[in-house]
Amino acid sequence: MKVAYYVRYELLTAVLVSAFVYVLHRQEILSFALPFSVAAILGSALAIFIAFRNNSSYGRWWEARTLWGGIVNSSRVLARLLITFTDSHAHQQNYDKTRSENFKAAPNGQV
Repeated sequence: MKVAYYVRYELLTAVLVSAFVYVLHRQEILSFALPFSVAAILGSALAIFIAFRNNSSYGRWWEARTLWGGIVNSSRVLARLLITFTDSHAHQQNYDKTRSENFKAAPNGQV
């Protein structure tokens, strides 16, 4: 629906022009014929153009997906490092086990 909102003026113009041409043709004011070969050639060119655009869109999507996967993996590594770091200081004198456990269990890193 968002796409229709963005192209509403262009869509309305195309519908009005198409309706106008249809009425002219139906009333036999304007009569013309388009050979099939022209439509076939234009359709083939359009299909190739859309295929290239689809391929580039998929390439951008795949790149974004791999970047997002890298971000997720890095955040998991960071979480593991934080948990390991909090547990590795258990031998120190100022270590507080409850504070460490609360830090590891806190949502969004809130202590």
